[in-house]
Amino acid sequence: MALMRNRHWLRDGKRLSHREPLYGHRRAMSALHFIGDSHFISGGNDCRLFVRTLGDQPLTYYGFGFGSARGHTDSVATLTLNDRILASGSDDGNVYFWSLDQSSFPVQHIPRRSPCSAVKFDLDKSGFLYSAHGNRIYTWDLRYLCEPLSEWKVNEDEVNWIDVLKGESRLAAADDSGAVQILDTSSGEVVRTLQKHNNICSVAKFRPMRSWQLISGGLVIVSDWKGTGRSVIIFELDEITNSELFEDPQPTHSNESANRASSESHASTSEYAEVEFDEFVETDEEADDPDEGELATSHPLSSRHADSLSVPSRGGDSASGD
Repeated sequence: MALMRNRHWLRDGKRLSHREPLYGHRRAMSALHFIGDSHFISGGNDCRLFVRTLGDQPLTYYGFGFGSARGHTDSVATLTLNDRILASGSDDGNVYFWSLDQSSFPVQHIPRRSPCSAVKFDLDKSGFLYSAHGNRIYTWDLRYLCEPLSEWKVNEDEVNWIDVLKGESRLAAADDSGAVQILDTSSGEVVRTLQKHNNICSVAKFRPMRSWQLISGGLVIVSDWKGTGRSVIIFELDEITNSELFEDPQPTHSNESANRASSESHASTSEYAEVEFDEFVETDEEADDPDEGELATSHPLSSRHADSLSVPSRGGDSASGD
């Protein structure tokens, strides 16, 4: 069977440049989680997890694929990482915890439930994990996994994605009805309900550096969840894929002038667009540390590399968790 490929793009100034595909999975890739700027973890329908660099080969892997008793028996649907543990959720209903210095088998797991669609570590308490099964969200303490600490049923339909806001005890849960529920993780109460999507909402992320905003996708919508709740930006995904952001830079002088003018401010061309939005600007602090997240490329992964796989500090955010 042909090996499955995953293509990736890297930011080059204000553009994204295409790189050669990476190989490894023997079936479709179903989950992706970035670790810093140079590494990421991929999960696939072959039940395997790969720790990858942007080189040609996987650095190490977790699980042994179909028929193995040491891992998932169905597609890996979701990934998340804290400073020492990788968690993976699968359509087989299992959530496994993998040690960064042991690639053979999971070190822990939670009791099996319905298919798991999302997992996320608490960014303030790394020993706590949230998992979504159907329209229920569970809280788990890694020190005692026999039963969940809490169970919330606040979504009307199946939860597709969960995200946690650092420092504010807030969790966002996006579901198949198109709604995003904002929960208080200390009480389980719904703080706000955002109902902007007409159909499935597949992802929701608190915006880094602007924690009062939340980005959700089906349509891509940026909402002010702390203020009025109104949509700040709405645009179709084909506006992104068809935009000049993914085109190769042209060396002509006229195009360079046009690129400089367009990079100052972008507005969505969609009929749904409400306001202009600004470009992401890299901070000086981020620019000063280009090697953050760098990992040695030895195989298998050893315990002395565990620190380099820790999640970078985020002011308001995992993107890749993942």
